[in-house]
Amino acid sequence: MSTPGSWRPPKPWTGTAAWRSTGKHWPEVFRPSSEAAAALDDRYLQAVHLNYYSLVLSLNKQRHREAIQRAGEARAHARAVQDTTQQAWALVYAVFPHRHLGEAKTGLDKARAGVQLFEAIGDHEGWIEAVGLYRASLRDLGRVEETLVQHGRMIAFLDKPDCPVSGRTADTYRAYAGDALDSDCAALGRWREAADHFRGALLQMRRLDIRHMEGTRCCI
Repeated sequence: MSTPGSWRPPKPWTGTAAWRSTGKHWPEVFRPSSEAAAALDDRYLQAVHLNYYSLVLSLNKQRHREAIQRAGEARAHARAVQDTTQQAWALVYAVFPHRHLGEAKTGLDKARAGVQLFEAIGDHEGWIEAVGLYRASLRDLGRVEETLVQHGRMIAFLDKPDCPVSGRTADTYRAYAGDALDSDCAALGRWREAADHFRGALLQMRRLDIRHMEGTRCCI
């Protein structure tokens, strides 16, 4: 049975497009794996595999309400065994389906709670993912100026000389942040900034060979 130490799915903020294109069969993997964890009566494994199942239900099957339910179950199991990491991921994995159901305020609240939990345990990549989804939920609510504040937090963290996230991972997060910034600046009528962010993000995606995102941007 897969565990966080041996495998992790793509992240909910930066990995959604790639996950949709490559993981159509994963729901058939994580449904029985979560059932197996329940049969073993292992609440930690139930939290892990229900979280994974929640993610793929939303991204690959568009079964958003069920995805939220599975994430809620994962969070309950994680609370029972006092595992903060899985509690945080359960919150974060619920944000995407809430947004697709038009429940941006609920998604915002869960993203904010995820940010706080990841920050408390020092999970840096989890924190960036949660901040990215918090920013997206603010954007859904039309609070565009506030999204720029969240971008500032993220970029300031990545630009620190001693940042624990580095290399290709950090560059990928910068590319996604630039991609989001061009949309936010455009929404504010800041067209020159939007164009600059668009070009910068596109060049970064080409350099990193993030083809699914490069193709999306080139079609705009």
